[in-house]
Amino acid sequence: MRKFLLILAAAAALFGLASCGSMLDMNDNYIISFETMGHIENEEDADAIKAYFEENYLKESDVVTFNGSYSDAVSKAMDFFETRRQDVDGQFILSHINDPEDIIYLICVISGGKTKEAVASVYWDYKLKQELDTVTE
Repeated sequence: MRKFLLILAAAAALFGLASCGSMLDMNDNYIISFETMGHIENEEDADAIKAYFEENYLKESDVVTFNGSYSDAVSKAMDFFETRRQDVDGQFILSHINDPEDIIYLICVISGGKTKEAVASVYWDYKLKQELDTVTE
């Protein structure tokens, strides 16, 4: 339920801003980057996932700058996210999810002078791990 509410809130914010015509036309210097959030019960598993994301998605070299309209920046961010999402080692992440409360999000964030918002995300949780284990058995 918690993840559904987070996704719903992100979608509502995106749709609210998208409906504002002046926001879509605003030119700015935008930064496209990744953030993570979630909870992993076991400290060793949490440390392993944290190290994985820091090494592969949260370094300075994983940040993209873009100068242009807001709508073009969002499109660029979504393309960037989709390209990088394909490189995620989901099996590694799921191997460190071992508690029903475990969940981790990788979020693509766009920020500019007057905005900071999530434009795309992907998550892994215990339920997904169970579903994929069922499929492979």
